[in-house]
Amino acid sequence: MIIFFPVFSQSGPAKRALKALAENDLEKASEFILKGLEKDSLDPLVYYNIARFQVQKPDPAPDSANHTEIKARDLFGMLMPDDQEKYARNGLSLISLDVLRLKIDSLAFEHALSELSEEGFIHFLNEYSGASQRARAAEFRDSLAYVSARNENTYQSYRNFMDKYPEASQVSLASERYERLFFEEATADGKLSSYEAFLAKNPATPYRSEVEWTIFSMSLPTPDPNELRNFLQRFRNRPVSTDIRNYLYYSLREKSQLDAMPEIWNDSLRRIHQMNTEMWIATFEKDRTQFIDASGDDKFSIDRDALSADYQCEVLSTDFIIGISQIYSRQGNRIYEGDFTSAVPAKMGFILLNQENKFGLITAWGREVLPMEFEEIEVFESGMIKARRRNGWDLYSFTGRQLTNEKADDIQYVEGLYIVSRKDQAAFLSATDIQPALEADKIIRPDYIDDYELLNEHIWIRIGNKEGLLDFNLNAVIEVAPQRVEPLEAGILVRKPDETIVYSASMLQKFQTTESLLAYNDQYIRFSAPETEGLFDITSFRFVALPDSARLLGNYGALAFLREGFAIYQYGREVFRSREKVLKTAVLENNGTEWVILQQPRYAQLLTSESLVRLPDHDNISLLTDSLFILSRAGRKTLIDARGKDQLSGAYQGMANFDGRDLSLLRNGKFGVYRPAEKMLIPASYEKMLTAYGDYYFVAVKDGRKGLIDKSNKTVIPYAYDEIIYWNDTLIFGVDKNTYKFHVVGGDVLPENIFTSYRILRQDASGKIIMAFKDDHFGVYSSQDGEVLPATFDDVVDLGNGGKPCYFTETYVEQADLHVIVYYSSDGRILKKQAMEPSFFSDIYCDE
Repeated sequence: MIIFFPVFSQSGPAKRALKALAENDLEKASEFILKGLEKDSLDPLVYYNIARFQVQKPDPAPDSANHTEIKARDLFGMLMPDDQEKYARNGLSLISLDVLRLKIDSLAFEHALSELSEEGFIHFLNEYSGASQRARAAEFRDSLAYVSARNENTYQSYRNFMDKYPEASQVSLASERYERLFFEEATADGKLSSYEAFLAKNPATPYRSEVEWTIFSMSLPTPDPNELRNFLQRFRNRPVSTDIRNYLYYSLREKSQLDAMPEIWNDSLRRIHQMNTEMWIATFEKDRTQFIDASGDDKFSIDRDALSADYQCEVLSTDFIIGISQIYSRQGNRIYEGDFTSAVPAKMGFILLNQENKFGLITAWGREVLPMEFEEIEVFESGMIKARRRNGWDLYSFTGRQLTNEKADDIQYVEGLYIVSRKDQAAFLSATDIQPALEADKIIRPDYIDDYELLNEHIWIRIGNKEGLLDFNLNAVIEVAPQRVEPLEAGILVRKPDETIVYSASMLQKFQTTESLLAYNDQYIRFSAPETEGLFDITSFRFVALPDSARLLGNYGALAFLREGFAIYQYGREVFRSREKVLKTAVLENNGTEWVILQQPRYAQLLTSESLVRLPDHDNISLLTDSLFILSRAGRKTLIDARGKDQLSGAYQGMANFDGRDLSLLRNGKFGVYRPAEKMLIPASYEKMLTAYGDYYFVAVKDGRKGLIDKSNKTVIPYAYDEIIYWNDTLIFGVDKNTYKFHVVGGDVLPENIFTSYRILRQDASGKIIMAFKDDHFGVYSSQDGEVLPATFDDVVDLGNGGKPCYFTETYVEQADLHVIVYYSSDGRILKKQAMEPSFFSDIYCDE
């Protein structure tokens, strides 16, 4: 192999070209470069001069200079060391080449900057592999490529960017935008099915939590416990499971079914439930408010200035604690921060927020359901929500997804249906309407009707002059048509222009006729028939008589006039038949039971379920109870039972059922009482009407004073009181002039409990609790528990706000100038003691 090495042969033109370049005489340099190239085409100095010329000319050509410099460097590198030294003495060396290289790289980078394009920097990086500007060029390339991807702003553009430049600093941003746009495009139609498909194909998406919440919220319009349990199992240990478990907890708690699903409980939920069911009392120290439980143990502490002043007058009865601008859970977690004027609990674990009469809704664990921009919000027992803006009501799912945009006058929830009322019209929404709309992220457009009536098993509707019948799934039972649809207790009557149709209550039987309908009630229908009438029984679904004529009796009976006498039908059966005549009839009704009075030529009879009872002569008869009747004649009244038997052995001037249990009697200006259920009679011997005291006694009046008698008319409390107030069955609370006394029934006054005034703290079906005043001090007394707190306190406040009582007591110790505060439980146990200076006491005192 023969290798040729250039030998030193610097031409004169090349030297003169170099000198001209040094003097920046480009015209001479160009002339000498051409001569030098003609003389020796392998002279490295010639190519060095060409590269310098391409750099120094007014419109530099860095790319050409780059290639020429490389050739010059290659030729120079092929010289022998001695020859390289000779070239160096004339201006060409590795140092001069390096200097030129730096200039060329700089010009090329400046050119790329002037173009400022991704392609320009790609070209620079490809052509100038040793340039010191490569890192900056790569940054510019990446930035320009990212801007281009961002301008296109599609998930494909970001994907292409990341594939081309995986080391770019913008990859993390591009990845975020790629994931967001990919997610948005895959779910752009907003349908539940798209979210489900996206999650199935992209389980590692950074938006998984958002997708899972969306799937959950689009799947359920109401917090149905069984559906919530299914989602809890599906998303177990995922962030959304916290919301699901909380919704399930509050849904079960609302329905009192917490024991129905033991699998939902974990340690955290058990602690939450225990805390939420405890009674907490706010106690106050200098800078802190300390909540204690019913055992007196400390539970939660907060800066006093940050807490609502309401807790000075009541115990904590909600799952949350209201601060000035924050709401806390009982576990101490801040669940809301912002301005609000009130926060009250709503159904299903929701909290209703109000800020200057604008309402919003959050959950008890802090998730926003509806923003604070509504005029009113109401949570239905189903968990769905209706909310009203200024122009009307609309329906929302329990997670806050809007379902209607009707601006309705009202929305009601009845029997599983949502009834939307607007401009004298109504529309029904059921689960079959709501679920598909929720899954498709669509607003429901309901169909309106003109009128409706909710029945036991059906819905009667009217549209214009057309009527029909729906079931509660909104399926047509009787198609809407020009007809009258009249639901009866035993069936359904449909009156068309040319025929009448009767359906049984089950809709399994149908009777059609073209005969004229004369009259009907809930049990029978009178039809005309050839030369006579027909009486149709809806229950048995057959004609029960073809009488000469018929008369309907009340809601459930019918009287058929026969050729000889008459027959009476009630509740689907014949109850009486007679050959006699009947002149007129009357029906007495009580709680759905009807009694028929037959006026015959010589007397009246009462038709009972057992027999026909002949009545004494009377001017009027009225029904007292299901089996007792008051007969009036010539201003005198007697009481008979359903067999016609006199219950009081005589007539009275007046009878009145004054309390639903006892009958007040008036005879010769005196009052007595009769209790039919016990056949108990107290003779009419008292100057004023007797009133019941519990189940065993009556308050009676003699000589203007009140006492107590028992059911045998025996005096058990003397006639010594201006008023007798019910306390319990063994003790009365008597008012004698300006004193109030406890008096044992059948015994004496309790001397230690004589008061000058009192106030009722609470009163319900279980009894009374009063705060009584004696000797300038207050005490608490209960009709169930007796003395709770003795009358030794300067003040007593019940903090129980409707729940279990809890008492704040205060006693001023003048010698020490201190207020002694003691908190007591409902049964009088001490929970906490404090001593306060007057100035601090005035700050925390609850002035009811």
